[in-house]
Amino acid sequence: AQRLAARTQEAETLRDLIAKLRLDKGKPEPAPRTAALTAPEKGKIRSFAAARGKLVLPAVGTLASRFGAEEKFGELSKGMTIAARPGAQAVAPYDGQVVFAGPFRGYGRILIIEHRDGYHSLIVGLARIDAKVKQWLLAGEPIGTVGAPDGQEAQGPQLYVEIRHNGRPIDPAAWFLPRKS
Repeated sequence: AQRLAARTQEAETLRDLIAKLRLDKGKPEPAPRTAALTAPEKGKIRSFAAARGKLVLPAVGTLASRFGAEEKFGELSKGMTIAARPGAQAVAPYDGQVVFAGPFRGYGRILIIEHRDGYHSLIVGLARIDAKVKQWLLAGEPIGTVGAPDGQEAQGPQLYVEIRHNGRPIDPAAWFLPRKS
């Protein structure tokens, strides 16, 4: 917890945070105390690279913005935003291990899941996080509830999702299962 808090303070951007978390990956950790933190059986965590078009949307809702859409101050979105109902359950988009869970800079509460093959998913807009750092998740497992970010209650609850490969954001649209109308 102390190392994670220090990394949060040191990092200036999400890319910087992920890079610092990757550096910590090889350092020895004390033995986990709960079953939720133990590694799954060999072969249970599937390849992320092979999952293109098969990821589970982290919440049910309406697509509010896409990758590359212009945001405030002229910046382009590095992910996609899903408008959801308040308190909607958020789930893990794919198998992986939680490497960060908590507040970061102006993003509010974020959850970062490390997947295989150099991929990470970032989920922002959680009112409550139900996953812990070092916890292993399978696709579809609950990770928290959706809520409006502090100070942004007027636009309603939105879940922002990024997928990064080797620290760089990629368009998540092609990675998720198509929605049935």
